Amino acid sequence: MEQNVDNSENRRPSENGAALMYIIIVGVVFLTLTVVFVFFPRSKYSELEKRDLAEFPEMNDYEGNAGGFTAAISSWFSDTEPYRDELMTLSMNIRSSMRGDFLPEEETVSFRPSDTTPLAAVENATDTEDDIESGHDSIPDSETPYDEAADGKAKLGDSGTIIIGKGENVRALMAFGGTAKGGGGYIDLLNTLAETFPTQNVYAMVAPLATEYYLPPKAAKVSNPQKPFIYGIRDRLSPNVKFVDIYSELSKHTKEDIYLRTDHHWAGLGGYYAAKKLAETAGVPFRGLDAYDRHEIKGFVGSMYGYSKDIAVKNAPETFVYYTPSQAKYDAEFVAYTLNRNFQITKESRPYRSSFFKSFKDGSGNAYLTFIGSDQVFVKVKTSTPGNRRLLIIKDSYGNAVPGNLFYSFNEVHVVDFRYFTHNLKKYVADNGITDIAVCFNVFNAYSTGSAMKVKRTLTQAGGVHAAPDASDAVKKDSKSTISPKDKKDPGSTAGNTPSDEPVINEESSTSLSQPENAGEKQEPEDTEPVTPEINNQTEEEKE
Repeated sequence: MEQNVDNSENRRPSENGAALMYIIIVGVVFLTLTVVFVFFPRSKYSELEKRDLAEFPEMNDYEGNAGGFTAAISSWFSDTEPYRDELMTLSMNIRSSMRGDFLPEEETVSFRPSDTTPLAAVENATDTEDDIESGHDSIPDSETPYDEAADGKAKLGDSGTIIIGKGENVRALMAFGGTAKGGGGYIDLLNTLAETFPTQNVYAMVAPLATEYYLPPKAAKVSNPQKPFIYGIRDRLSPNVKFVDIYSELSKHTKEDIYLRTDHHWAGLGGYYAAKKLAETAGVPFRGLDAYDRHEIKGFVGSMYGYSKDIAVKNAPETFVYYTPSQAKYDAEFVAYTLNRNFQITKESRPYRSSFFKSFKDGSGNAYLTFIGSDQVFVKVKTSTPGNRRLLIIKDSYGNAVPGNLFYSFNEVHVVDFRYFTHNLKKYVADNGITDIAVCFNVFNAYSTGSAMKVKRTLTQAGGVHAAPDASDAVKKDSKSTISPKDKKDPGSTAGNTPSDEPVINEESSTSLSQPENAGEKQEPEDTEPVTPEINNQTEEEKE
């Protein structure tokens, strides 16, 4: 008994020493983090998330709302933590080592046409494919499935993403939760345009997501098939609207790199085939890839790294490939918008000449900005193609990759982003002699009533009406997501056009997943958030 008491007493000093050491270590860690988070420079831009981080709120914006001002400061503090990207990457690495796979075994990753996936996979969907085929003999079949990464697995990422494959073949996909009954706003928009412009050709262009072609069959329940939705739109359009069947065209080329693996957009080649189908539908000439120069940007990791929060995407960079017309002469005239902190347009630049295509260094995460350079512009391109066909493309960011493939097809190509256009559309069409109007949306924006309403408003808006700038001049000249006119050459020019009084596009500028929308009103992020069903398919939220 005495010996046990002695041993207990002997252990107490060592236990007390360990406890003291633990307290010291925790205290040092806490003190270090406090110093870092309070005194180190705040982060201003996230390369991982492809966006500017929050700015410190202005007290004048919260007069009479002290609670809102306090909440805004808290949001700013958490959004701009020092070393934000590094800490997020560390978190991804830790989570990746702990997270299991969504699929229990390695599965073949293959092309999955919607024909083989019953719409009833979404239990609360009431349509069937037979229901949406009225007026047409059938939905076009796709070519035979092929294996993309037979040794790959599939797992769930953040924000409705699905990660498939492994190693250098990793691909990040976005889940889609829409049904065949969706798209009413888009349909109404196209029918309205056809009625408003009876002498113009009006085209509907709906771009599918890569999910439709590369989702493993056993993961099909986490994303709804897009084919019923796309062809459901086709079947409800007015006979005066021409449907551009991008879906079937892309289905012929799934063995090619038509979609980016690490970004939510299609690749330049996908945009090329979409343009080809538009030219075919419009009855204008179209040139093969032998009439284009091929360019590469190596080491590209796109937006899906920030969306999925999966380190495997970062560790699988790809080569971004784009094509520029080698034999077409063209002149591109840009107008750039300045935005306030609420993403309202406060002013627009005077027209300036620039190259339609921008260049980026290997490793740049903004390679998709190669096309046009920004969403916050509208562009008028005069080509050497004879004739009087003048095309207006109203687009989201998917549409950026389309117009550059049509310089051999139309005498003029006008490009307008649905989120940034302050002019009256009727007047613009009349003043510029537009003969063809195409609305190119990805399935998310085609599903969203809000996106369609923004375009419809351009038919009646006065034109040239801008919001007031921030009192604090929040849109700074050195902002990474803003294009500001400066008297220096565009570092992104690749063609022979000579820049003149044009905006400088920072290579680190953002191609955010959450681009702001329409001018003249306070905005929420762009309607490109995935419409994602619950994983157990018991409920479905169809977001706008």
